[in-house]
Amino acid sequence: MTKKSVIHHHPKYLPVKLDYGIFARELAEAQYAIGLLQGSQKTLHNALHLIGPLVAKEAEVSSKIEGTQSTSKDVFVYAAGGRAMHTDTPVVSNYRSAMYDAIFAIQARKKITKHLMMSLHSKLLKGVRYKGKLGAFRGDDVWIAEREGDPIEKALYVPPEHIHITSYIDNLIKYVDEKDEINLVKAGVVHYQFEAVHPFEDGNGRIGRLLIPLILYYKGELSLPIVYSSGYFEARADQYRDALRKTDTTGKYEPWLKFFLSAISEQAKETLVLVDKIRDLNSLLKKKYENSKSPYILRLIDLLFESPVISPPEIMKRLGIPSRMTALRLVEQLQSDKVLFEVGQKGSGGTSLYAFAELLDIIS
Repeated sequence: MTKKSVIHHHPKYLPVKLDYGIFARELAEAQYAIGLLQGSQKTLHNALHLIGPLVAKEAEVSSKIEGTQSTSKDVFVYAAGGRAMHTDTPVVSNYRSAMYDAIFAIQARKKITKHLMMSLHSKLLKGVRYKGKLGAFRGDDVWIAEREGDPIEKALYVPPEHIHITSYIDNLIKYVDEKDEINLVKAGVVHYQFEAVHPFEDGNGRIGRLLIPLILYYKGELSLPIVYSSGYFEARADQYRDALRKTDTTGKYEPWLKFFLSAISEQAKETLVLVDKIRDLNSLLKKKYENSKSPYILRLIDLLFESPVISPPEIMKRLGIPSRMTALRLVEQLQSDKVLFEVGQKGSGGTSLYAFAELLDIIS
């Protein structure tokens, strides 16, 4: 029996020639939806605090595509020092941390770089079951098969040989900075290209999905890199994978871009609703407590939007409260007002953890 020959896929170098007419309607709808979301994002005060729940939601759903089970609440409990509810909770928590690191890196360097991609990989896979080298492109050939452990001869897809990775990624980064492509289209092309090149041994899907909002943020389409595109992909996981694979086999990007732009349009609208709900809740609570005698209560409200599960010692640390009793009184007041609810303990027999339930309900 002869062995099946292995054919490595080599995607075209960017840019590629596109027929914009094929996805013109989807592009117009996506541009309109992103414009509305951008307008809403610009009205946010303390924006980085308020996007915390949406970053966690994107982390939850993007990771679910890879088979994880943890929820946004699980991630916040774990981040606050509580017990991991699932073995994959650290994986989802890492995604959230990686997004924040990327935001700060782009703000500092004003650029999408190879180093940024490697840092994302290192952060995503740190402390989880991963045997490869963190933050390094793969040094061997890999393949995607129907079942884990299938030999390369049974592969559904074989990315380019590892010796080509650097040239592909350098080309991708150069393409991101080119000015003659619409940014929404560029984000879709980059996502496909990154998935096709498969530069890392593991984590490519999550990094590829992270790059979508990061590119839109970097190129000025969004004030914050939040568009929650993974929600659409997760709900249509088979279509998502099929659209990517069809581009592999046909070399035509337009059908994938129709799907991608529909995802951006739909999820921009959904994200807009979530942003408005989060902003309205923040305003409602600020108004409720604006006449409080406590000098800390309004700052605590902002902190809860950033960290919706928290302990009294963490409140003391983050707000610079000198007295434990002061922190406990704040928690007791918010418990009495049904803003905070006890949800467990930090470690074994440790301090209590409290959750901002109404905010967690918005993103659940």
